[in-house]
Amino acid sequence: MKSAAHIRKKNQRGSVIVETALVVVAFMFLLGAVLDLSNYLHVRSKIQHAVSQAARYAITGNQLDDPDNSGSLLSREASIAFILERYTDISFEPSDIDLYVVNADGSTSSGLGFGGDIILVRVRHEMTLITPGLSKLFDDGVAKIRCSTRLQSEQFTYNRWITNDQEVA
Repeated sequence: MKSAAHIRKKNQRGSVIVETALVVVAFMFLLGAVLDLSNYLHVRSKIQHAVSQAARYAITGNQLDDPDNSGSLLSREASIAFILERYTDISFEPSDIDLYVVNADGSTSSGLGFGGDIILVRVRHEMTLITPGLSKLFDDGVAKIRCSTRLQSEQFTYNRWITNDQEVA
């Protein structure tokens, strides 16, 4: 005669496989969610740093040398976009970058203004999530990152970037 323990053990053989499968699925979801969250925080941190550096550059009024055309300068807007891309390794669309002057009444106007103006640099980025369950919490499975900063420009004039062979107006 078989013991009760032996009969119980025989009836539970398949339950170990089912329980393992359930735990593995839950673990993989949790691992994917942790990786998505880590990647999101890393990208957001890089963008925040890049926006900070781009705003610091924007307030100087300087322009970068054009890497494609020797001897010419990028526009101030293109210089800021170049800095953003250099610090993040993300290729931003022009519509993802907003550059504004903040007026005294708090309203904004497009552009970078002049010396003494308050400059607002705002960047948007969309990041696709890979975890199936987590991506359903966001519109179209895309996490939206928005970073901005504002700083007051240094006093500058555009005439200070004259090459040696040009006359100062």
